[in-house]
Amino acid sequence: MITALFPTLAMVLQLVQVLNSVNGRANIHALHGMLYITFALFLVIVAETAIIHNYATLSSEEPRWWWRVWFGAAAIGVYTFIVLVFYLMFDLTVEYFTTLITYFTACFLVSSMIAMMAASLAMVCAFRFNLGIYARVKLQ
Repeated sequence: MITALFPTLAMVLQLVQVLNSVNGRANIHALHGMLYITFALFLVIVAETAIIHNYATLSSEEPRWWWRVWFGAAAIGVYTFIVLVFYLMFDLTVEYFTTLITYFTACFLVSSMIAMMAASLAMVCAFRFNLGIYARVKLQ
């Protein structure tokens, strides 16, 4: 339970840092390096979580592992959308309705792209892991 909290906490802190840098209060030149490191860490965490989730699903003898891996990784996009909505509610001031619609549209598109990217990476990693496991199985 505690180990599942650390990636969530790390993602919240990273999103807050990025959103504060976009507003211009932080040093904007430090944003690029931090984004590269954050993105690499994000990809590693998604791949490891997908492999662990896949292994737990296969250990419980559930043959339909792909949907669980896909939706487990795609939930990151839902989480990102929720964080961006909370950022709108507590940190931004919106004056016009069209700005609000534009913000929600952009948030939906970004969170959908993050969900598709994470789910695709998770499926590729889990599939490669399954190929590796079943290639080593010796049939008598």
